Amino acid sequence: MRLLAAHGALACEQDLGQPFEVDFDVEFDCRAGAQSDSLADTLDYGDLLRVLSEAFGSGGTKLLETLARRCAVAVLDAALDATAVEVVVRSLRPPLPADVAHVGVRIRLTRRPE
Repeated sequence: MRLLAAHGALACEQDLGQPFEVDFDVEFDCRAGAQSDSLADTLDYGDLLRVLSEAFGSGGTKLLETLARRCAVAVLDAALDATAVEVVVRSLRPPLPADVAHVGVRIRLTRRPE
């Protein structure tokens, strides 16, 4: 997913915003959906994209680490059947003194056993 948002440690990032790219992987038992071929028996990726987008846009952060964790927590909270989620957040035009395609952070959270 590509998003434009005002995250970053520098004032120019917070004032102007910048493009980001977000990937996420969710681990869950998908046997029921694979067997039935029914959306009702699996996770709805559209719903998870909405949750991720809302978490991403819910206020600026200075660090990609904070943003990635916020997104991972939101997806894990929304996907009650999930056992783990991995989120990758990339800043596509970071204000760095070098020509880089992007900088990013990957975070993986697992659900704690009850």
